[in-house]
Amino acid sequence: MKNYLKVIVMTLSLLLLVNVNAFAETLPSNVKLEGNANGIVVIPGDKMFLYKDNMVPGDEVDRTMTIDNKYDVPFDLYLRAERVTPKEQYDLLTKLQVKVTYKGSVIYEGPVSGEDGLIKNISLGSYNPGDKADLHAEVKWEGQSSGNEYMNKTAQVNWIFTAQNKGTVVPNATKVTVQPHTGDSSIIPYVIILAGASILLIAIAMKKKASKEV
Repeated sequence: MKNYLKVIVMTLSLLLLVNVNAFAETLPSNVKLEGNANGIVVIPGDKMFLYKDNMVPGDEVDRTMTIDNKYDVPFDLYLRAERVTPKEQYDLLTKLQVKVTYKGSVIYEGPVSGEDGLIKNISLGSYNPGDKADLHAEVKWEGQSSGNEYMNKTAQVNWIFTAQNKGTVVPNATKVTVQPHTGDSSIIPYVIILAGASILLIAIAMKKKASKEV
C-alpha cells in the first residue's frame, strides 16, 4: 500500500443510499467501508441517489450530495466516472445526459458514461477541516432519437471520489474552475476512495409506443 495511511472504499453496486442522521451506524447492504472514516460524501434524505424506476424518454431526475471534511487534516478531492454497463449497439448510456454542478460551476456536461471528460480525474479542489460544499447532478433521457430498442434496458456508472493529502498528485487529474482552499500539506498521505456513488439508474424501462410505424 506504499505510503498510504488509510484506504476507505465505498462500493455501491448501484446507487448510494445513506441515512444522514446515522451515517456511521447504519449503511445499506451495497456499501462497503474499510478503515475508520465516515461521512465524506453525504446524501440528504432516505432515497437512492439519482434513481428513477420506469424512466421514459424526456424524463429527468436530479439530486444533491454534500462533501464534508469532518477530519482534522486537509485533503484534495478528485472525481471520475467508470462505466459498469457494457457497451452495446443500442447503448442507453449514450442517451442519458448528465450535468454536474459544483460550487456554482458546471464541471461536466455530457453522457453519463463520462466519455466526454469525466473518465479522467477532475479536481474538486482542497478541503480543510470543516470545509463543506454541495455537488448537484441532473440526468435527463434525451428522447427524440430513442425508440423501442431501448425498452427494458438498465444503465449504471460508478462515480469514484478520491481524497488524498494535499500536495500529492493524482495521475491524469484535470482542474476545474473552482477556488481551492489552502491548508497544511505536511500530513501523512492517505487515500479515500468512494468507489461508485454509482449514480445511475436501474430498471430504466421505456413504455411501448401505441402504434408501430408502417
